[in-house]
Amino acid sequence: MPATETFSITKVNGLRRRAEKAREIDSDDLVDGWQVSPVDPMELLAVFKPLRIKVGFTLRAHVTGGANANGVVWPAAEDDSMPEVDPDTGLFDPPRPADAIDNFMEVIHGDASPWSYLCASIFAREAAEFGARWHGCDWSTVQILGVDPWANRTRKTKWSREVFADPEAWKWEEPKPAVWEPTVSTVGDEVEVVFHSYSGLGGEAISRCEDRFTTGSYVFQNREVVLAVGPGGYVH
Repeated sequence: MPATETFSITKVNGLRRRAEKAREIDSDDLVDGWQVSPVDPMELLAVFKPLRIKVGFTLRAHVTGGANANGVVWPAAEDDSMPEVDPDTGLFDPPRPADAIDNFMEVIHGDASPWSYLCASIFAREAAEFGARWHGCDWSTVQILGVDPWANRTRKTKWSREVFADPEAWKWEEPKPAVWEPTVSTVGDEVEVVFHSYSGLGGEAISRCEDRFTTGSYVFQNREVVLAVGPGGYVH
């Protein structure tokens, strides 16, 4: 039988708020095109207390200016210098340190606790959205759910009461979750993080996110399943 631990949505949302603040970049500090980030991505990692960087490595970031900004985090050797940025570098071809590793999760370690794996799932998504604004945002549109959004609606926020006003307007494509809160399950040498989320980007949907790790590694394989489709949505 798997050993499963459940985490409160209050704890998870608090972590996300701290992460968002740590990666916040003042647009007044930026110019057009790619540039070295004025915010150190190691400050983002520091929010996730069970996680740390492997000895000899660091995280570096390039970001773009403008309303539709984006960014990229590179794992690199501590003694690597950031490359000069060619002003003609295209938005989809960011500069990178000479020995940068493609997946920054390869240089992340943790304390092997269940909470550390949930932290890794969230950190990977926060780092992938480092420097992003407006059209560059994806993860920022996602709300992690901790309860059935139609249960005890009088205790929900105004946002959730409006979004989930009419349960009959939602089409379920998979069974409703038995457990809504984020969970971490361990079976042998495998760890699975599961959380449920809502986003209206491109069309309202409730999804189940499954991240699978091998014990001792913080690189994971992701699978996302749409559980229900709602009546609304938006583009940005």
